[in-house]
Amino acid sequence: MTDCHGADRPLAFFEFGGTTMLAVAVWISMLGFLYGWPSVPHWPLRVIAVLLTLITIRRLHAERPFMLLSPLLLLPVVIIVFFVVGPSVYSSPENLADFRPDFKVPIERYLSGPAELIVLQFAIWCLIVCLAIRSHAPLQISPHTRLSTNLVGGSAISMLLGSVALLLGQSIYSPVTEWMKTGLGLQVLHGVPPVVSFSIAVLTWLAAFNRRWRPLALTAGIIGCAALFSLANAKTPAFVAASCLLLYLVLSPGNLKNICYGIVAVLSIIIVSTLVLAEIRFGIVSNVMVGADSRGLSALSKAVTYKLVLRQVDTAGCFSNVIERRLLAPPDRSPGYFIGAIVPRMLWPDKPNLSQGDQLAVDYCDIPIQSVYGPGFVHSASVTLLGEPTIAAGWGGLMVAQITLAIGLALATILLLRSAAVGAVTLTALLPWLVDFDQSLALYIANAVKMFFYISPAAALFVWAERLPSTSRRPMD
Repeated sequence: MTDCHGADRPLAFFEFGGTTMLAVAVWISMLGFLYGWPSVPHWPLRVIAVLLTLITIRRLHAERPFMLLSPLLLLPVVIIVFFVVGPSVYSSPENLADFRPDFKVPIERYLSGPAELIVLQFAIWCLIVCLAIRSHAPLQISPHTRLSTNLVGGSAISMLLGSVALLLGQSIYSPVTEWMKTGLGLQVLHGVPPVVSFSIAVLTWLAAFNRRWRPLALTAGIIGCAALFSLANAKTPAFVAASCLLLYLVLSPGNLKNICYGIVAVLSIIIVSTLVLAEIRFGIVSNVMVGADSRGLSALSKAVTYKLVLRQVDTAGCFSNVIERRLLAPPDRSPGYFIGAIVPRMLWPDKPNLSQGDQLAVDYCDIPIQSVYGPGFVHSASVTLLGEPTIAAGWGGLMVAQITLAIGLALATILLLRSAAVGAVTLTALLPWLVDFDQSLALYIANAVKMFFYISPAAALFVWAERLPSTSRRPMD
């Protein structure tokens, strides 16, 4: 789509400046507390982690703004907000009373023991790597393209509308519904979210440089996110909206009004998506509207609070149980067990099911199979990206997982940000799957690879079109 400026090539692969060394010092301190005094009060460490994250964001914004798109920065932001600040602020007995009062002890252990320190040091570790590789990001990416803006935008709109049509057909037309349950149809269904994310990211790129594309990009974003609601997953459309907003802010910084509008839009999408999911699963909104739920608006408030805060508090408690039961236990599997996750199922028909949320709920979240949700219902739970490798191989699995994630996300950041506009757009489209800390590591890796391959044909189309003979091209409108 464009060429990035190459005059800013790094002199070394890693860059260790003052901020990086500060992050290293904080990380070493975290490890010291983790090994020596895990029960020390965590509030000073939480405040330090928050301040370091803000300092990192400010430094990257001033020096290499495109690094704000790196999952090495955004994953720590998600961790700090939802797995450090959220649990520490909202884990009072009063707030947990309507949720899981029986789970109070594991959550208290998380907030006062080694589990939260492990999460904190992982967040700082990612920030260190992010700062160390920042010189590899381009200083700027030219908005100009040898392709017609109409061709780029039209292709994105076509992909978006095609994806929405597939989801609509899957919802209302039974033959399509049945086709998408297995085989090729299921793979097509799995490909819809990343294609929608890529399409919206492309339109966001165009909108940042051309005012006339802004209403269309906003409309496409609303339609695309609304269509993703039909998959009964509130997290994906919320992350897609937030990622595209971030791309827009990186490309057009300094406009406070646009920033405020964008934040309001993303918060609205998050709240609406949460309520839609609550309605799909439990009919909460309908019960409030017809007066069947006497709690009224407080029921809606609790639904939003559960999804945005308490769900992560629950995961934190599960991770605390993992650390207590498995960190020092003999390993059951190799620390690199997750490598097989990247092998497609068509090449490995007997590939194990990577979605183990129901079993994790029973083993580490102490939720019985016959749960409060009804007879036969198996609740799916998570133990974070760090929980599964700890279960598999204890300390060794935890360290290998952290190193692997850092290397993988660093390479993704460098390769995509050095690939001109199509790389930045692709990285933005992948962020919903790269910043999700609340899932198992093997599934995270498999999803990241799979979503990249789903997006690749669309990205390759733009790259191929740019290389057409000059007679087929037009300058940017």
